[in-house]
Amino acid sequence: MSHLPSKNPFRSLAKAYAEFCAGTQGQSLRKKVYTLLYPVPGVSRLHHYVDNFLVWTVLLSVVLIILESVKSVEHQFHAEFVLLDAITVVIFSIEYVLRLYAIPEDPDYASGISGRLRYMKSGSALIDLIAVAPFYLESLLGQVFDLRFMRVFRLVRLLKLTRYTGSLRTLGAVIARESSILSAAGFLMLLLVLLAASLGYLFEHDAQPDKFENIPQSIYWAVITLASVGYGDLSPITPMGRVMTIILAIVGVGIFALPAGVLASAFSDQLHLERERFQHMVADALSDGVLTDEEKAMIEAESKRVHLDPADVERLMQVMARRGGAPGDRRKRPEPQDDHPAALASLSQNPELAFAQINQLLSNARLVLAAADRDQLKKLFDDPARASDDQRQLFAKLLEQQRVS
Repeated sequence: MSHLPSKNPFRSLAKAYAEFCAGTQGQSLRKKVYTLLYPVPGVSRLHHYVDNFLVWTVLLSVVLIILESVKSVEHQFHAEFVLLDAITVVIFSIEYVLRLYAIPEDPDYASGISGRLRYMKSGSALIDLIAVAPFYLESLLGQVFDLRFMRVFRLVRLLKLTRYTGSLRTLGAVIARESSILSAAGFLMLLLVLLAASLGYLFEHDAQPDKFENIPQSIYWAVITLASVGYGDLSPITPMGRVMTIILAIVGVGIFALPAGVLASAFSDQLHLERERFQHMVADALSDGVLTDEEKAMIEAESKRVHLDPADVERLMQVMARRGGAPGDRRKRPEPQDDHPAALASLSQNPELAFAQINQLLSNARLVLAAADRDQLKKLFDDPARASDDQRQLFAKLLEQQRVS
């Protein structure tokens, strides 16, 4: 959800509208609608106001659906519920039609009718359609068929919020990346459930024929036992059945928790990778020394997707501006200077610090020398254009020490 200034919201809205008009001047109506509904970097803040309005409409709609299930509340405010539901459906319907109208402005769906048809089959478009379909189907066919069961599908509107957060996109990338491990864990869980259900049927069928009537019925007991839930409505009474239950409960703690551990670890790794990409994107934006409005908008949108606070982004930009590039990108960093009076004065007054730094440098040099190809390094150091005489002598001493050790 976008964060908008809370002071003078109407003035901020008017300013955002003025920016939108100025930024889309001379553009077609379809392009303006696209700019209003989809994030276009560096154009206007009015898109964020539209996003916030739709988010709050979704939340209001879901709250109404939940309260509607309380009979006492629904009986007292039935007319209000019907009116507000109709209003939210109209808003979502207009949004769906406008998105369908403007989507050819997206390069991925630029081919007119076929592009719109491909968009209609996308996940976000299907969610938008299912969010309003129950209302129209019940209004049109409610007299012929009993379609009250379709009202539960109105809760799909909650999935519309996935458009405004990158968390599910990150989770999808995690599941795709770890699909092989998750498939193996799922197969292991399925195998264990079937084995436990078969043993439960074998040990308990004679003692409890009504509860362990067959293996499919025993699967329910196996799942709740392996998941360490154990509702108590179904439990073994034979000695062997109880021993097996104890073993399954202990095994289930590890087996059923395995996918959760894999997802948690992979999600953390994926978020770390995306934040590294964000750092490189910021470095690219700062490389020319000028930060355009479009680059600012891209940085803001990406920072929200990777869950970074504005203060963290500001600190990151300040650090990278001083360094001149992203971590690990030596080409964008300024060349080291030979003259550092303040640093040299500090080291001259603190020999322990100087000793620690020299010792660390020597240790790093030995590690690099042990891992690198020494013959290739020697050729590089023998090149006068690459290394001085002092550097060649130091390299020769380090090489000799490495051979002795």
